[in-house]
Amino acid sequence: GNNYILGLSTGGRGASLLCLDLPDIFKKGASLSGDYNQNSMPTDNLMRIFYGSHSKFKERWTGEDNVVYNLDRFTVPFYIGHGLKDNVVPFKQSVEFYDSLKVHQPDLNVVFHIDSTAKHDYKYWGDEVKNVIQFFLVRNEDAKNRFRQETEILAKLSHEHIVQLEQFHEDERGVFIILEYIDGIPMDKHLRNFKGDREELALKIIDFGIAKMMDSD
Repeated sequence: GNNYILGLSTGGRGASLLCLDLPDIFKKGASLSGDYNQNSMPTDNLMRIFYGSHSKFKERWTGEDNVVYNLDRFTVPFYIGHGLKDNVVPFKQSVEFYDSLKVHQPDLNVVFHIDSTAKHDYKYWGDEVKNVIQFFLVRNEDAKNRFRQETEILAKLSHEHIVQLEQFHEDERGVFIILEYIDGIPMDKHLRNFKGDREELALKIIDFGIAKMMDSD
């Protein structure tokens, strides 16, 4: 499917488990400040309330709810984010999950983003939204190929009213374009304030539907 899922804190383990069990539904997943291996947190009060005593019911702590113990069937690309100043969920939870994923699924697209100043809060999670969305969408191979095609077309166009492509860049984070800098204001605001002949307007088109044109071919 074309569904994506993001979980926060313990919800991050929930997101990873849904990706584990429903790979036909979720194309990619992400977790921020998540815990994944409850077996390495035997004194955690939340875990003890839910699973019972670690010494008496260890099988509960390492069963189907523990994604780290089931990575042999994990196939969904995944984004992991964690802050070094998290004082709620140990940072090492994300380190263990990432390292274990790379061992069990070495060819899987897994990104681990570490924020050296982030805590366990909504400020950090909000700041990570852009990175997660980029991982969900830009890293999609179909989207990347479409982006490359659009860039190739734009590079061939030369007109005083079309923004010029300055540079195209691609690395492990995704694909990026650098466009000509335009010192002006948005066209809708310009039109609202403009009192003269609209033929006198000096406009620069940035996005004129190349992607839509390609889809119709």
